Amino acid sequence: MPQSVVFAGIPELRDLDTFVSRSAVVANNAVRLVADEGVLAAFVLILGPRGFNDETPTVLGMRAFRLSGDAEFDIVVPIDSLRDRLSAVVHSDGEAPFEFPHEVPSLQWQVALPPRDGWSPAQSVADTDLVRVSAEGVAEIKKLIPADAEEYFVRRVRSAVWGASISTDVALPAGVAFAATALGFLGDGEAQVSLRGPWTRLVTSRGNIVAKSYSFD
Repeated sequence: MPQSVVFAGIPELRDLDTFVSRSAVVANNAVRLVADEGVLAAFVLILGPRGFNDETPTVLGMRAFRLSGDAEFDIVVPIDSLRDRLSAVVHSDGEAPFEFPHEVPSLQWQVALPPRDGWSPAQSVADTDLVRVSAEGVAEIKKLIPADAEEYFVRRVRSAVWGASISTDVALPAGVAFAATALGFLGDGEAQVSLRGPWTRLVTSRGNIVAKSYSFD
């Protein structure tokens, strides 16, 4: 049975539509939706390792949306189906229950979600610096990958570029800058960095990016 919620207002519904549409551009095929205590958290996978010895960091984008009333579920739905449903109601008054698409058994979410609490503040990063890192990374990848490159080589280059730390103090992979830029989370302010075990979290006024790096040294 599909899950449904009532959003706190039409701006919440429109924000979810924008978030999902932007994440679809970076080759996402699924959205994980976690509802609890009057909040819906939507997670999308921007980067992740593929195969043995792939050191690409796991990078997730997350937005939280206020709900009217309580709901509790944890589901994974196809991003295209969710976009279709959002586009059909985004210009409504937002007061009717919004019904999410059915889960698809073949659509698997194999990435662990980051912890909710226990984060320790680490540092701040200017949004402009993150935009620069993202642009430089995209340019570097285009320069290093020839048009006829095999997939394993493409993955290796992207892993090296987006897995490189952009901080001398904490493990902050460049992939977080790419994700924050792609999802429209950056403006003219600063992003706050916090740590929890192997996870790094980047918090901006527009959303969160969480990353988990891997090393097989």
